[in-house]
Amino acid sequence: MPATLTAADVTTLFAQGFDACVFATSLVAKAHRPRALADFTDAVRRLAPRVPARPAAAAVVLGELAVVLSLLAGAVAPGLALALVLVAAFTATIAAALRARRRVACQCFGQSQGPVSAVHLVRNAVILAVTAAGLGTLGLTTRGGPVLSAAAIGVLGVAAVAAACVVVLDRFSDLFVLNPKEQ
Repeated sequence: MPATLTAADVTTLFAQGFDACVFATSLVAKAHRPRALADFTDAVRRLAPRVPARPAAAAVVLGELAVVLSLLAGAVAPGLALALVLVAAFTATIAAALRARRRVACQCFGQSQGPVSAVHLVRNAVILAVTAAGLGTLGLTTRGGPVLSAAAIGVLGVAAVAAACVVVLDRFSDLFVLNPKEQ
């Protein structure tokens, strides 16, 4: 194993840590209590009225669990690929809800009061970009297994902070976006 991490190593490791944190947060927010899962299921019902809500909500939770377990176990390619598919589906669902002018709270990361908006699409675009970059560089990495170097720990730390920022983006977007009624 090389003493330093290559750009591909950093990119893939960042994506692995970032997605593990994002999906773990989302999973815990939905599964930590029955009411949270019920709220998420209701949000699914309202976001995608033609989709059976309970099976879809269960599939999302199980998919998120699979992403987290894959990434933590070092099965990076399947974990990132599943993350990419899930976020693409979430993004398409949110875009369809926006086009249909459905005002539904996301419930992606727990209790959310505001309806889905372009901020959610931007957030998902960031997640998609990070995930796609990680997948794209996976074949170029030089690390063969778990890396416990200071550089790798630093990359994972930055990934965790970036994931935290993405998770709370919709909560802080109101600070920076003017409501037309308040202008």
